[in-house]
Amino acid sequence: MGLFTTVSILSSDFSAIGDTLREAADAGASMIHWDVMDGHFVPNLTFGPKLIDDFRKKSSLPFDTHLMITSPGDYLDRFLKSSDYLTFHVESVDKPGYLISRIREAGKGAGLSIKPQTPLPLLTPYISDLASVLLMGVEPGFGGQTISDAVYDRLALLVRMRREAGAAFKIVVDGGVHAENAAILRRAGADGVVLGSAFIAAENKKKFIEAVSADK
Repeated sequence: MGLFTTVSILSSDFSAIGDTLREAADAGASMIHWDVMDGHFVPNLTFGPKLIDDFRKKSSLPFDTHLMITSPGDYLDRFLKSSDYLTFHVESVDKPGYLISRIREAGKGAGLSIKPQTPLPLLTPYISDLASVLLMGVEPGFGGQTISDAVYDRLALLVRMRREAGAAFKIVVDGGVHAENAAILRRAGADGVVLGSAFIAAENKKKFIEAVSADK
């Protein structure tokens, strides 16, 4: 089974986000990924809820909103409105279970994201309630980084954790994904990938998505 592909808006020309949404749909992407940054949890600023709400009208693809922010619970309801999936960082809160419950009660898919240096066992108490785990292959905050070699061992461990817990969450790798390493990530256990600068730079975006998602 091939990878499902999520296109991140972070590397897009922000004045042409509508074009990126159309290109993602036309290319056969599975989902749109919104990287919400507050300049505090990560050293960058990006999107607020109104922008995502407005672009919700421009795409029929599911939206996964990735909250790279301090105190995500303070903004949860505002981002839930236009999100099909809402992902926040395990490092950003003391009690992730409460926010996971709020997301699930709203009828949305709950995801936890984890930085490259954070021990994966921190996820253990929550994995049975998650729709996805967003495994960061780079330090979050900026696009265009090179994926860490450690992500492959972390993928193998996360697959084992999922199996031992009898859980069904999807494992998605975010950061530094391109056509050349996508197949390696799939074989290591990834179910999906987030595509940023590599998708934006691809001359033929449909062929790029096909190459990344191919079962090979």
